[in-house]
Amino acid sequence: MSSRKRVVDDVDSGQEEEDQEEDKIQRKKRNIEIQKTQNISQPTPSPNKTDEYVNGSIYRIKLHNIVTYSDVEFFPGPRLNVIIGPNGSGKSSIVCAIALGLGGSPNLLGRAKQLSDFIKQGTERGFIEIELFNDNGENFVIRRDLKKDNSSDFRFNGKQMSKNDVLKKIKELNVQIDNLCQFLPQDKVVCFASMSPKELLIETEKALAVDGMYENHMKLIELKKSQNEETNSLEEQKRSLDDLMRKNQALEEEVGKFHERQRYLDTVELLKKKKLWVDFEECKDAAKRHKEKKAELEADLKKKEDDRAPTIQTIAKLKEGLATFQQKNKEISTQILQLENHIQKNNMQKEDITLKIDGANQQLDLLSQRAEQKKAEVDKLKREIHENNQKITQLMDENTVKAQLEEKNQELRVLNSKLNEAQIQQRSASDNLTQLDREIHSNVTRLGQINNKREAKLNALRQNNPEVFKAYNIINQNADKFEQRVFGPVSLEINVENDDHAKYLEFIVPYRVFMSFIVLTERDKETFHQLMDKFKFRANVFYNRNPGEQNIHREIPLDRVKQYGITHYLDQTFTCEAPVRDMILDTSHIYYILAGSKSTVGKEKEILKANPTLRNFFTSEEYWSRTKSKYGNQSELVRHSSLKPSDLLSGINLTEKVELETRIAELKSIASQKKETLSAMVAEQRTISGKMKSIQEERSRISQINDERRKLYAKITHTNRKIQDLSHEEDEEKIRARLKKDIEENHKRRVGILTAITNHLIKQCTLYLERDHIVIKLSAFEGRVQFEQDKLDNTASAVDRLRGELNIVTREYTKALGEAKSKKALCDREAPFTQELFSKFQEFEVTTSEEIINEINAYETKAKFIISKNPRVLEDYENRKKEIESLTAKLEDREQYITNRKAELERLKTAWLGPVNRFIQDINSRFTKYFEAIKCAGEIHLGFNPLNPDDFAEYRIDIKVKFREEDKELKVLDAHVQSGGERSVSTMLFLISLQDLTVCPFRVVDEINQGMDGKNERMIFDQIVQSAARPGLPQYFLVTPKLLHNLNYSENTTVLCVFTGPWHMTQKQFDNNLKQSIANKVNS
Repeated sequence: MSSRKRVVDDVDSGQEEEDQEEDKIQRKKRNIEIQKTQNISQPTPSPNKTDEYVNGSIYRIKLHNIVTYSDVEFFPGPRLNVIIGPNGSGKSSIVCAIALGLGGSPNLLGRAKQLSDFIKQGTERGFIEIELFNDNGENFVIRRDLKKDNSSDFRFNGKQMSKNDVLKKIKELNVQIDNLCQFLPQDKVVCFASMSPKELLIETEKALAVDGMYENHMKLIELKKSQNEETNSLEEQKRSLDDLMRKNQALEEEVGKFHERQRYLDTVELLKKKKLWVDFEECKDAAKRHKEKKAELEADLKKKEDDRAPTIQTIAKLKEGLATFQQKNKEISTQILQLENHIQKNNMQKEDITLKIDGANQQLDLLSQRAEQKKAEVDKLKREIHENNQKITQLMDENTVKAQLEEKNQELRVLNSKLNEAQIQQRSASDNLTQLDREIHSNVTRLGQINNKREAKLNALRQNNPEVFKAYNIINQNADKFEQRVFGPVSLEINVENDDHAKYLEFIVPYRVFMSFIVLTERDKETFHQLMDKFKFRANVFYNRNPGEQNIHREIPLDRVKQYGITHYLDQTFTCEAPVRDMILDTSHIYYILAGSKSTVGKEKEILKANPTLRNFFTSEEYWSRTKSKYGNQSELVRHSSLKPSDLLSGINLTEKVELETRIAELKSIASQKKETLSAMVAEQRTISGKMKSIQEERSRISQINDERRKLYAKITHTNRKIQDLSHEEDEEKIRARLKKDIEENHKRRVGILTAITNHLIKQCTLYLERDHIVIKLSAFEGRVQFEQDKLDNTASAVDRLRGELNIVTREYTKALGEAKSKKALCDREAPFTQELFSKFQEFEVTTSEEIINEINAYETKAKFIISKNPRVLEDYENRKKEIESLTAKLEDREQYITNRKAELERLKTAWLGPVNRFIQDINSRFTKYFEAIKCAGEIHLGFNPLNPDDFAEYRIDIKVKFREEDKELKVLDAHVQSGGERSVSTMLFLISLQDLTVCPFRVVDEINQGMDGKNERMIFDQIVQSAARPGLPQYFLVTPKLLHNLNYSENTTVLCVFTGPWHMTQKQFDNNLKQSIANKVNS
């Protein structure tokens, strides 16, 4: 036997540093170099005999602050490791450390439930470090750090790694901590030994985990159970089908006479269904009309509401546009005047050329008659000159025309200046009116806030006590569950008009009273508590058992103290319902406390002196109280306390309310005057614009006089030229040629002038149109400004009107829609619409409800004449017929389903039973061999119910044993036949046999020898040594609190001793003693 290392629980923390130094010396002696990186030991180089360890077996274990261990490190052997030590020394702690260090959970161990329970008491964290042998390089070092918060971290070869990744690495080494064949902790040993044969089979299947045996077994059990249930159900349904068919055969003769009656009744039902749809269509039409009206009102209301917000901004933009168009109007008017001058000049040129052309044409026409007509023509031309001169003399003098034009232009400039000034004044007045409207709206909003007293109280309650506020909402939502009204919280139930009185009440009445609810019956009190418990709220409730008037006696009349500004007793300062008042008076006794005012301030001592019996009163700033000592000379003690503003009961501020109402009236009056002034300004602007238009027309008329004068002068000049031409006539041909040339040249000039005039006229027309458009825009802008202003004033009333109409129409629509939905639901329920049903409706000529009712009455009368003794015969017959058809189809489906399930069961049975029989045979051969080794007999069999071999829940592992020669046959392992030790031996040998079939790098068994006598324990130990000593087999850990004397050990057995107790040695002391003993032997 080779002893590897002694395991010590080092509880003496004072020698920790010395022990660590000694540990280093020991490692050097073993030629093992252990380095530390991030508190993780690096893989330890394998010793020379690396072939002794199986890949994945445990090479080294190190614990820090784990259960009973402060610090320990040891090196298990490659074969059997016997861990021995007294009870409580920490043997099982090593087993726990192996399980947890390799990723196992606390539940696997059957001990503590949380990771923190495995950290040594008095410390905050610990770690487990396990080194697994690697036959292909450096060993694997797995470290798990445990923390008090039940969390843990993993490192693999010094690198941080998740638990899942670590478990994958461990699984690759074929380590299965949750497999009882590989890892059997102490608390699971008893459980395994006490399993029934059926449980033993299932657990064995789990442990072997090959060929899906366990999963297939569970599926077979479930399939067989389901098959039995389905078969029983099938037989029951067959019996039901036979019974139904017999009953229907007996009714067939009576069914015929019901058919005719049923046809009448079917017709009645069809007519009733049609009437339902006719009624629905009428309701639907009514709802549609209301819906359209509702949509129209909603659109109007939305438009009104949407328009109101941007109205002020629209007015401002309109005013900006108004100014812009006024400037454009001025600029365009100037351009029009300039164009008029150009056009007049071009017209004069055109007229002159036209006269020349006309004259030349006339000359051409008269050229042949020139001699005879020359004299007459000259005379005629002279007469024309005379006539034109006469016309010129009749026209207004040119200077006068110029003076009048200047006068008209001056008038236009004056009016334009007035118009601009009026527009500026209008914009200023409009802005002032907008400001007034804003102020009115602000004051109206504030007044509404002041008037909405209950809303303010609710907000205060929400802020001061959210839980009571939620309770208040719950009570309101469940009001129908109470017999009578529930009052509360009290702060909402009382009304205080004066803010001073409100703060008096809040000072003297306890806060819990204001937050309490009041019920009037015992049952309502129970309901209240049930609701609070259901929603997990806390709220006080007061049950008013004896409501009624309080018997109040007041010692001091109010008339006596009225001169000091005291007008009320405190119970007179508020109003509320009688149950609320009773509750306040019962809890606070406020009926003898006087409520003063601002006038009371400064008169406190005078009040106390004048009223010796007065004990309590309020001023607007303080609470005064007077008490008399009950001892000695009974001296008086006067106290006064400052008051805080009211939080819960603040009433309406009447002073602010009156001021706001007065201010609103004043502002509305001023606004009305401003509107009248603004309307007058708009009218004045229109008057000025009209005058300007008249003057412009007059100016155009005067300008035409100058045009006429220029035309006459041009005609006279042209006529004189013609006379001169007649006096100097040339040769006819030359004259004709010259005239044609002049006509052609004049036509070209005339075309150019006409083109210019046309362009000027087009531009002038464009400008006129633009100016007219601008004038229209100006008028429109002015109208829109006024319109928007009026709309701003009228929007509120219009919105209220529309909202009222919408509410009415909404109620009507909701009512009509509800009726339509109700009738539609009735139609869907009683007469669901189908094309077939619609076609049947068309067969009836009746279309109104009244006609349909008459038809229904007629058919019902016909049906009544057909009388039967048993009216339910047809219904029963048809119902059973349908039931027979349905049940027949179900039976066919169920039979096919059962057939399929049988085939699945047979397939699965074959897949399961083969591997099970094979592993039973393998275990049996090993189990038999192990029993022969201990001079006993044992067998393993697969047991089942021979009468029902498909009852897979009854399959089991039967362990049959014989411990004594006088026993004739093997008997099934049973608590009533074998002793406890014999059962333990049998269980352990079964486990050893089972372990031989599983491949794993190491096995752990904790205290398997519990309950065994010395003989049995020796036999089991011998078998374990033999099963673990052979090369190539897994590493083995056997944990036991004791070992018998003279046991047979192999050379490959390693004994690890755990020492503990008040006199145990530290690791350093043990090593020193060992050195001394060796030295003494050497010296001797």
